Amino acid sequence: MSSPKWKIKNLSKGITFKKAAVIILNNRIKKAAVSIKKYLKDESPEKLHNVRISIRRLRYNLEIFYSLFDSKKLMKFHDLLIQIQNSTGNVRDIHITNENILLFKHDQDNGFNDFIINRLKDKQKIIMEDLRILLISYLNSSELKNFVKLIK
Repeated sequence: MSSPKWKIKNLSKGITFKKAAVIILNNRIKKAAVSIKKYLKDESPEKLHNVRISIRRLRYNLEIFYSLFDSKKLMKFHDLLIQIQNSTGNVRDIHITNENILLFKHDQDNGFNDFIINRLKDKQKIIMEDLRILLISYLNSSELKNFVKLIK
């Protein structure tokens, strides 16, 4: 039987809480970067879902280990993760809205549905581009770099 997908290598019973925090957070940071890079190559809903999961795991692990690290640097990084979570949620919401409107579109509509669908597509392009910019900037951000230095 293979290891569970959530299992993190190098964790053992004998290590300190802080050492475990460093291992876990480094793992979560790397997995978030991988999922972001995959999404930037293929902006599919599935890849977006993976980004959302990886960012959420990183953020919640960060919150668990809050007391172990410099709170100013941690909070700057945390705020960036919240911004990414909100932005990925906005993109996900508009994907779902588009899907739902298409489900209920009637062949005999008066053009109003097409108007809404086109407006949503325009909005979707804008928020997806905003997310793309945010994710690229995250990968090169001082908040990420400073936090990685902090936990070494």
